[in-house]
Amino acid sequence: MHVKKSTWRRPSRRLTLLYVRSTVLFVKKAELHRRIERYLRLLSAEAAVGYVTYAIKEPLSVRRHAEDGIPFYVGQTSNLARRARQHLLRGGAPTNDRDSVYWHIYRLLAANRMPRFVVLERTTTRASALESETKWVQRFLEQGYVLANQWSEHKAGKKKAVVPSNRLWAFTLAEALADDLKLQIACCRCKTCLLLPLGTVMGAASPTTKLQDLRRTVSCPNCAFVPCLEVSVASNSELM
Repeated sequence: MHVKKSTWRRPSRRLTLLYVRSTVLFVKKAELHRRIERYLRLLSAEAAVGYVTYAIKEPLSVRRHAEDGIPFYVGQTSNLARRARQHLLRGGAPTNDRDSVYWHIYRLLAANRMPRFVVLERTTTRASALESETKWVQRFLEQGYVLANQWSEHKAGKKKAVVPSNRLWAFTLAEALADDLKLQIACCRCKTCLLLPLGTVMGAASPTTKLQDLRRTVSCPNCAFVPCLEVSVASNSELM
């Protein structure tokens, strides 16, 4: 009777090492994911009415205080846990842009280190949060830190916490009213200037309508030119 020989072969050393490495990486990723979820639950406890200005820091040591570390980005948000999750998800993928905040986050996560999200200041409105963000960026730059912030108002040497109009257009009507923004028709074709009280505009549009949507639809009452709207902050605070 013919007996068929077994075709089983012992895996090569190279395949064994690859299997071990992939298993170790899987375990490390799973542990990192659990650490991220625990950390996000802690950040959820920071929830508060209004906005927070935060710094993302590279930790100096796992044993040091949570606020210790080297700041590499400053941001503002109305929900710190949600914004941190967005940062960590985008930072989980590699990027070649070394000026990006996500390059710094990926570098830390790849080394099994957790970026720290530290609350710097609390504010009540969106414009004041943007001013606070610029203030803290300038403060860290003056202290010699290199930040990944790329907005024009975050360049070194700014003397006022100016909120440029390109960031104000993303406000909703409710946010604009809370910040007492100035909205007006300033037609460049017929030179018509007309202040638009936000309370009156709110009566004709939803509070969640964004100013950029009004900019695309509101026309000049004299010549029907679009776009004709301008938006600005009543005052910009000095950097302290």
